[in-house]
Amino acid sequence: MAVKLIIDAGSDLTMAQAQELDVILIPMTVRFGDKEYRSGVDISNEEFYNKLASAGELPTTSQPTPFDYEEVYHHVVDAGDE
Repeated sequence: MAVKLIIDAGSDLTMAQAQELDVILIPMTVRFGDKEYRSGVDISNEEFYNKLASAGELPTTSQPTPFDYEEVYHHVVDAGDE
């Protein structure tokens, strides 16, 4: 049984860094107009900054939902970790 660290993308870790550190990274939602992306999953940091440079208005973000965390917690516990 292992202790798992679970953090959201507000930490600015990339998915690769999270995997290297054995940290579970929950993506944040980023919206450009009516298009929605999950940070580090559907849009990379480079793609984000490219879109930001050409966007007519600033994007919005939202934190992961309690349901997002609950799904990860269940997965961790089901795997026998804490």
